Parts: sequence; structure tokens; C-alpha cells
Amino acid sequence: MNRITRRARKPTQQSPAWPRMRRFLLAAGCAVASTATPAQPAVPVDDLSLEDLLKVRVTAATRIAQPIDEAPAAVTVVTAAQIRRFGYRTLAEILDSIPGLYVNNDRTSNYLGVRGFSRAGDYNTRVLMLVDGNRLNDNVYNTAAIGGDFPLEVESIERVEFVPGAGSALYGSNAFFGVINVISRHAQAKPGVEAALKIDSQQRSAAWLGLTAAIGETGKLTIDSARHGGSGPSQYYAAFDAPGTANGVERGVDFAREQRIAARYTSGGFSTSLLANDRSKGLSGAPYGVNFNDPAAVFRDRLMAADASYSFVAGPVTDMTVRGSWGQYQFHGAYPGAVMNRDFSLGQWYGGEARVVHRGWSGHVLQAGIELRRDARIIQRNFDDAPSATHLDDTRKGSQQSVFVQDEWRLGASILTLGIRRDHFSTVGSAINPRASWVAPFGEGYIFKVSTGTAFRAPNAYETHYATPASVPPNKANPGLKPERIRSLDVGVNRTFGRWNAGINAWTYRMSDVIAQVTDPSDGALVFRNGGTLLGRGADLEASYRWAGGSQAGLAMTFQQVRDISGGPAVGDAPSRLAKLRFSTPVGSSARLALTMQGIGRRLGELDRVPGSAMSNLVLSSLKLGPNLSLDAGVYNLFNQRALHPISTSFSFNAMPQDGRHLQLTLRLDFK
Repeated sequence: MNRITRRARKPTQQSPAWPRMRRFLLAAGCAVASTATPAQPAVPVDDLSLEDLLKVRVTAATRIAQPIDEAPAAVTVVTAAQIRRFGYRTLAEILDSIPGLYVNNDRTSNYLGVRGFSRAGDYNTRVLMLVDGNRLNDNVYNTAAIGGDFPLEVESIERVEFVPGAGSALYGSNAFFGVINVISRHAQAKPGVEAALKIDSQQRSAAWLGLTAAIGETGKLTIDSARHGGSGPSQYYAAFDAPGTANGVERGVDFAREQRIAARYTSGGFSTSLLANDRSKGLSGAPYGVNFNDPAAVFRDRLMAADASYSFVAGPVTDMTVRGSWGQYQFHGAYPGAVMNRDFSLGQWYGGEARVVHRGWSGHVLQAGIELRRDARIIQRNFDDAPSATHLDDTRKGSQQSVFVQDEWRLGASILTLGIRRDHFSTVGSAINPRASWVAPFGEGYIFKVSTGTAFRAPNAYETHYATPASVPPNKANPGLKPERIRSLDVGVNRTFGRWNAGINAWTYRMSDVIAQVTDPSDGALVFRNGGTLLGRGADLEASYRWAGGSQAGLAMTFQQVRDISGGPAVGDAPSRLAKLRFSTPVGSSARLALTMQGIGRRLGELDRVPGSAMSNLVLSSLKLGPNLSLDAGVYNLFNQRALHPISTSFSFNAMPQDGRHLQLTLRLDFK
């Protein structure tokens, strides 16, 4: 048994019809006529003026803090104020609000779709996950955790930066479709105590506590802890509707238990942090052939990551940063069937980096760096409990060395950024990836951006070395896998005028050596192999408006197409249209009322078509109950729409039903 046990069958042809999307657009147009979120490179709406929004400083695009309108990419930022205002409860919901992104939920994990590409069960390996600049993708599956397995509570987040496009010239492997950088609340936190208690109508609850203390003249310490629990809602699955399986009704299986802690200390140029997350999640829907309605079927994943860095002035025009990091990821899957089968994996890694920024040449900001990483242990095991049997026992090590250089060159009001990076893996050899971008303001309020580059994703240990010959069907290893590669081009224009902000970001990419799990016709075994070339094209169109009284509205539309130009089948889970509307308005002296509506077009699942859907949430936030007490209340899936998400063929059906209408209440204490 393994995390992906069946081959994805060829899906049927996608229908061009999209009636639910049309209904969504009609409702959005009635709610707010032609208003939208700022187009990239603008920042989503907040309490700043439109001009100030373009000056918000971001770090993920170049590793150097810079105004977002100068960043060499279509950066999106979601702030802590927006997270609370729109009631986002997980990082997955934050990312799902960003133009061009969409998130699927199989009730165990969340999967991120970017620019029309999403693979159920691949655990987001094609995006790079950073927290305060420290890489979190593990060394077994390369997971970019965005759901309950992410180690920060949303209350611990100051902002989320998303940089789309090829980022390997700066970050190496996994920065394939984009880079996510989550900035913790540490820098903005004031000394004191904060707490939040959350309950919802689907048998879930959570508690969060945040402490901030000043230490000495320059030191600051933040400690955040959170705990989640609950049995989750009951679920009905038509595929299991029979007397012997409780007529398809599942109770107490969709549970989640999560514990996380985050600590960060800074003093002057020194910074150190620790993140830890422990999640146990019931396997709803009986994936991997487990017994239906069995609470013993569970995923447990634990992540720990620590880093320490020091930034200092090395000369009149030179700054340096050195960082060391360590991480550990552990996974345990329990699959009760005819026997209790178990998966176990453990990954440990450590590394270091040094970066120098030199501003000595007129008009130039030159950056260079070296990174070293050691995979100390990569362990994968699969075994049965009784009768005892071992099917896989594999232990590996590895290493990576990387060097990069980037030059930011100001040419009058324009900025030309050139960069290149070389990565060498002990497993797959070397990769060299360049990037070039040009940012140019013109006219009154216009900003033009163009960026092109290449990226790669090295195959992970699971794809290359997971082998269970006794499973049905069997799995076999493929240590000869090559890295996936992509070449992309982005072109965008943004304009701010009066209370409006509008723009478009168009993109295209060519993805080759796509890694996919297939069946070997010679022996019927599942194996990961390179194959296929994908061509993707699309555009994100956005606009926003602010009223003088503080109300704000935004609408974002994405049009995209992804196809296999090497003669393969139609690309699954590639919706041709996305639409996202947000509206918020002040209520009373402190509270805000916010409405979000999101629509997604039809797409292909692994077995059949998945219909489009339109979901709406209504959130009242920051309602003052006392000097230090406030309340947030959210109604999610406001109109109780039936929504289905594509899932992998680890399940016996095609799409996972999502939660119906439900309520969440959050009580917040703030003693600062």
C-alpha cells in the first residue's frame, strides 16, 4: 500500500459548457459591477491607499526587500488584515484567494493548482514553500504543506507572498510554478498576549495563544502555540451505499487532531526560529482500499524545522547574510484492510547558505550566494502488522551544492534584473537556470513588467525509490528519473488611476519531461516515468475600487488553457476559467462585513468530468465585545452549494464532496 496506489485512467473529454461559472459571473456582476482586485503587480485590497499599496515591500521575488511595483514578477501579497477580514482559516484558503490559483481538498490533504496544472496526490511538489525565507519542502516527498500540516496558525501570519513563474534561477528545485513565502507575525508583533478560541458547526474546535516579549534593548521573542480537534462532519458516499457499509454514511472518520508551535527570537542582525507541527488526519472516503468507516485509517505527519541567521554590514556598500538550517519530516500511514498495512517515512536534512549584496557599482545591486544541503537520512518502509511482513525497507542519503548570482540594474526609471543559478544533486546531476526581467513605469500610473526564465524539479525519493512488489497493483522504483523542466514567459501591465487599480498579466510556459505515474505494460506495475510535453497559456485580469467611506471591492478573472503537445491525453484538473470576487464594508465603529465569491469551471478528473462550482462566504470580523475582546463570525458556503473536487485514483470514485453551509465563531483576546 502506498500514498498513490492506482494508475490514473484516461479521463473523458472535457465539455466546453460552463453554466455554473456563468451563473457565478451574473451574481458577481449584480453584487459589484465590474470591480476587482488589483491586477498584478498590485497588492490585494487593504487599508492603504492605492499608491501606498504599490510601495509595500516584498522579499520573495529577489531575496531583497523592495517595493512590489519594482519586483521582477507579478507578486501577490495577502496581509494579516485581509486574512482576518475575509475569514481565511488555513494557508490553503489564503492561496485559494489569489488570482490564478485554485485548491483541491480530498478531506485528507490540500492540493494547489497553478496556471492550470494540478496533480492529485503529488503534495504540491512544484511550488517552493518558505517561512521567513527558510525552505520547508521535505526531502522525501518534497511536500509544500498548505493545510492542517502547515506549521503556522493563520493568526501567526503577518503576510503571504506568492511569486508566480519559474524561480529556479534564485531558489533551485521546486521553484517551478512559483514561490510561496509566509512571513510570520514576529516583526510586527508588540509585547503582550493574544489568544483565539474557535468553534464551528461541523464538530471542530481550535485554540491559539501568542506571546510576545521584549528582551534587552534590541531582542524580541514570539512564541505561538495552537491545538485543533474534533470528529468532523458525517459524510455520505454513494459509492459505498450498501447495508454492509452503513448505507454509505461515514461517522467520526473525518477527524483531525493538530498541534503546532512556532518560536522566533531576533536581536540586531541575529535571528533564530523553531517550527513544529503534529497532525493526525482520518482517511475519509476509504482511499487506498481501506475499510470504509474505519477510524483506524489515518495519516500522521510531523514536521520540525529550525534555522539561525546573521546579517551584518561587511563594508560601506556590502551586506552579508549567513544562515544554517535543520529539518525533519516523519510520515506514518495506517491502512486497515484484510490486514493492517503501514507506510513509514523519515527525512532529515541540514544545510547552510551565505549571501552577499554589493551596491558599489552605480545603478547596480549585485547579489551572489552559495548553498549547501545534506540529506542525512531518507527512510521509506512499508509493512504489515499481522501476519508480519516487510514489503519495503529503503534508506538513502544525498547532497546538493548550489551557487547563484543576480544583478539588478537601474536604467533610468526602468529596472533590468538578470540572474542565473547552478544546482548539483548527488542523485540527478547538475541543472543551470537563468532568468531575466524588465520593469518599466510609463505614462501616468502605468507599470509594465516582462519576465522569462527556466526552472526544474528534481524527482523526489518517493518517485524514484518507492517499491512494493506485493501490493495490488505492485509498485516499482525508477532511479533513472530525470528532472522536470519548464520555460516560462510573463508579460503584465498595471495602472492606478483615482480610486481604481486595474491590469493584466499574461503568461505562457512549456513543460517537458513531465513526471507521472504509469503502468508498465510488461509487468503491470506502477512506476514513475518521464514523458509528455505540456504547453500552457493564460491571463489574469484584475481590477479594484475603493469608496471614500472605506468600502472596497475587487474582481479577478483567469482564462487559461493547458494541453499535451506530445500526443498525450487531455490534461486533467485544468479549469479554463476562474473567477474571484471580494467585497468588504465597515460596520459600526470597528467591525467589517466581507463577502467572497469564487467560481471555477468544469475540469477533468482522473475518471470523469468534475462539474464547475461557485462558492460564497460571508464574514463579520472585529466586532468589539469589550476593551480586549472581539468576535469574528463566518458563514461558509453561504448558499449551501454542492461542490466537488477532483481526487486521485487512490479513491474508488471520481470527486470529493466539500462541506455544506457551516458556521465558525472566533473569540479573540488581545492584551497589548
